[in-house]
Amino acid sequence: MSKRRILRGALTVLIAAAGVLSATAGTANADNGADGFPILHAVKGDQVHKCNVVGPANNYEAVVCIDLVTSISGGVYHVSAREEAMCESYTNQLVACDKINDSTTLETGAGATSTYGTSCNGDCPAGRLYDSTRTWDYTVAGAAYGSCSNRVNTSYQVWGVGWGDTEIVSPTGVVFHVSDGYANDGANMSTGHYFICP
Repeated sequence: MSKRRILRGALTVLIAAAGVLSATAGTANADNGADGFPILHAVKGDQVHKCNVVGPANNYEAVVCIDLVTSISGGVYHVSAREEAMCESYTNQLVACDKINDSTTLETGAGATSTYGTSCNGDCPAGRLYDSTRTWDYTVAGAAYGSCSNRVNTSYQVWGVGWGDTEIVSPTGVVFHVSDGYANDGANMSTGHYFICP
C-alpha cells in the first residue's frame, strides 16, 4: 500500500471521528426539552433573569426585570414569577424612583396565576421594588415519567410576564411604561418559555 493511500485513509478516519465528536458534543451540552425550550431544574434552584432599560432621560434610566424562580421541598417543587423595577443614574447607581406601579403574572401552557401588583409613590426604595406571584406547585412523582420536558402547552411549560402597564416615574418626573416600545414580547416583558422539572 502506498504512503499516499495510507495518509488518505488516516485522514478520512480522522475527519469522520471529528464529525462524530462534534455531533455528540453539540447534543451532550444541551439541556432542552420539546420545541427547544430550556429546562429549569428546581433541585438546582435554577432561575431566569431578563432585564430591559425602559427609558433613559435627564441622567436617569428606568429598568424592569422579569424572573422565574424555582425551589423544591420534599416531594413538591415550585416556580414563581417575579418582577423587579428600579431607577438608576447613568453611572449605574441605584436611586429611588419617584413612583412605581407594576404588575406580573406567571403563565403556563395550561393556565396562569392571578396578576400580582405592587406600587410605591414618594416612598420608593433606593433599589429594586420586587413583585412576586404565588408559586405554581408540582409533585416530583408526577414529573418522573418525562412529562416535565416533553409536552408543550401543559402546566410544565412556564414563562413570567411583566405587563405593559408597568409604570416607572424617574426622580426627575419622567414617566415610562413597558409598553412604550421597550418590551420584548409584544407590549410586555417576558422571560421567554421554559420547562420546569424537579
